Amino acid sequence: MLVKACRDEPDRRRAFFLVPRSLLPTWDLIASSERPDLDFLEYAYDLVYRRYPIDPARQALLGYSDGASYALSVGLSNPTLFRAVMAWAAGFIALEPGFDPDAARKPDVLLEYGTHDQLFPFEHVALPMRANLERAGYTVQFRVDEGGRHWPSPDFLPEGTGLVLSLCPHDQQPALVPADGGLPALAAHAAVLAVHVLLHDGGARAAGVGLRRS
Repeated sequence: MLVKACRDEPDRRRAFFLVPRSLLPTWDLIASSERPDLDFLEYAYDLVYRRYPIDPARQALLGYSDGASYALSVGLSNPTLFRAVMAWAAGFIALEPGFDPDAARKPDVLLEYGTHDQLFPFEHVALPMRANLERAGYTVQFRVDEGGRHWPSPDFLPEGTGLVLSLCPHDQQPALVPADGGLPALAAHAAVLAVHVLLHDGGARAAGVGLRRS
């Protein structure tokens, strides 16, 4: 269902969306001492960058639940790769050991939590997450889904992609042209915004730069 929610976003947002799944029951940062998901993302991103003109300054991560924790951990540990991180019901952040958040540009962060989340209680997870990020100097937009449980509100995806678009000048918005089979193809001349969506269950390499693993 979450994948279907992204189906119309490339055309509507005039952007490239990559929606990977974790290779294990959840993301490797949680389920493994190895890095199969980051290795796969390096492979997938390399293919994407070869085929589409992704603007390296206009990439963002968006994640749900475990995918939100993973997005925050990977995105904030790689601030030169990601302009923003949008996280719905993130449970934790694990930054790269020795990473100094003051030594690099800080991605913008969007957090959303349901007030009745049965897995991540609002008072014990959501509020401390916001406070810790703000204390570390991050700009945090905090959304509250009143009465929401552990399932994203219908507004989270459009709000998240809207945040990324608001960070990009309007005259730099990318163009899409139709491709065979009805799938959207990105115009070769455009500098393209990319949103990488990390689902609940489920480093990227660009010009020789790999993702860090916490």
